[in-house]
Amino acid sequence: MRDKFIEKIKNEICIYLTSGWSVGICEDIGRIGEIFVRYYEYELEKKDIYLGTYYIPLKYMYTSDKYLTLFCLKKHKEILFDVIKKYQEDLFSKDCIDDIYSRISKNLRETFDIIPDSSLIDYDILYAISEKSGLNLSAKQNTTIKFNEKTEYDVICTQIDKTKPSVFYGTLIDNKIVSLAELEYCSDDDIVHVGYVCTHENYRNKGYAVSNTTALAEDMLNTGKIVIYESGCDNIASQKLALSSGLLEIGKLKLYWFKKCN
Repeated sequence: MRDKFIEKIKNEICIYLTSGWSVGICEDIGRIGEIFVRYYEYELEKKDIYLGTYYIPLKYMYTSDKYLTLFCLKKHKEILFDVIKKYQEDLFSKDCIDDIYSRISKNLRETFDIIPDSSLIDYDILYAISEKSGLNLSAKQNTTIKFNEKTEYDVICTQIDKTKPSVFYGTLIDNKIVSLAELEYCSDDDIVHVGYVCTHENYRNKGYAVSNTTALAEDMLNTGKIVIYESGCDNIASQKLALSSGLLEIGKLKLYWFKKCN
């Protein structure tokens, strides 16, 4: 059961990581030490975001079943395999990340005139749950309610798009939504994401976010869904929220961002 659960999540994240470009699976699939490696080769990915134009030459995901999914340029494959051998299960340590940057940066500057950008950090921890028995149902509070984007309650913790259909669980205090967790659906019909989670600054540290996240997860698990939650590596509060709700850490995801030289 757990193997199928992890496999579904890996497939879902792979769809996300490969969206927008065609990808071919290379034949170099095997083990490096205890790590099973699946290698994808792709062209340099370009993204235009609010900070400007950026390039992503490398992405990798490592899940709790010791399965590494690697997305990189063909010319970097052997470099990265050497790094994997060196760091094994420490693939998200600062030393490993710095080592990869140093090894591929010279080539990327010479070939594409791009350099690393330390202002963008894309390193996420993945949490998930597939069985209701794992949820911390004692964290649910009686102030948590379910509502949709057309709610008439005053949502004071954030702004919601009332033109976009969505499902929320929120904390109702004095006829105001002071905290909420939003539901996001995925490409796999069996999987949903816990999307935006927020609490008004005057109502924090009361367990509202945990309650809302737990209630949302329970609702989805009751319909047979797998629930995924992502947290940035530096967002300790978000990580505690996931664990307090009963979700399990199942993997980590890293993207490398580069920009044009000045």
